[in-house]
Amino acid sequence: MNAKEIALHFYESMELRFTPSTLAITIKQVKSLLESGYTSEEIVKVIDHYRSFPPPKGLYSFGYINVSINKALQDITVREMKEKLKKEQVKHIELPKQVDAGVNKNKSKMTDNRFGSKYDMSIFDKK
Repeated sequence: MNAKEIALHFYESMELRFTPSTLAITIKQVKSLLESGYTSEEIVKVIDHYRSFPPPKGLYSFGYINVSINKALQDITVREMKEKLKKEQVKHIELPKQVDAGVNKNKSKMTDNRFGSKYDMSIFDKK
């Protein structure tokens, strides 16, 4: 993805209107981030993060992303790790086993005799 595509993605994601001059400024800021060593995937990930979790005062220009990209990338990493841990925890949760298998065994004896036969009353016997 080149700088212009990232800038357009920013404006489309944030549903902001832009003029040719604001687009040119945003493209310069994106190029500055790319030259600083950030990848286009990281920049797009930060844009999508701020679309889902906007800053308290809102996001009106790309300058905020330019300043806060490090913090946003850390937040994204933490959020991804938490989601991964939750998925692993869900995999390890086991369903509870039958509490008393004897009760179910006696119940099956009773249901087998439902066509006029006497019920098995052995569950009431004292041991």
